[in-house]
Amino acid sequence: MSQPFTPDQIAALKANPYVLDVTSRKLVFTVEFKKRFMKEYQTGRMPGSILRDLGLDTDMLGRNRVDSISHHVRKQAASAEGIHPRKTSGPKKKTEATTNAAPVQSNPAKDKTQAATFAMLMHRVAFLEQQMEFLKKTISAGNGRKSQ
Repeated sequence: MSQPFTPDQIAALKANPYVLDVTSRKLVFTVEFKKRFMKEYQTGRMPGSILRDLGLDTDMLGRNRVDSISHHVRKQAASAEGIHPRKTSGPKKKTEATTNAAPVQSNPAKDKTQAATFAMLMHRVAFLEQQMEFLKKTISAGNGRKSQ
């Protein structure tokens, strides 16, 4: 695992226009950074060279972070959503959609279907229990006879 960023390194990274957010352990880039990185990467350039051209100190980042940045940007670009903004490390904000969400209500049609299925299964269990009792009596009656 990479070493945490120092306060001086955090300040230097925050000054870069392509850095959306940075903490001692996390670095979040802008969508523009990701697009430019992928454009350059697809031309055959090496990740370290691309990062230096975009104003990042690869010595400060270290080899593991450079590789990780390259991996994550390429993975995101290949995903179904494509390149998109990531959440920052700030406190999670409750949106109107989450605070005013209506409680989940049951579907009456589905409830009727489930009730009908339950009733049918209960009827089937009762029928099979009757069948078993009948078979038990038939078998025990047959065992009571003596063969001639």
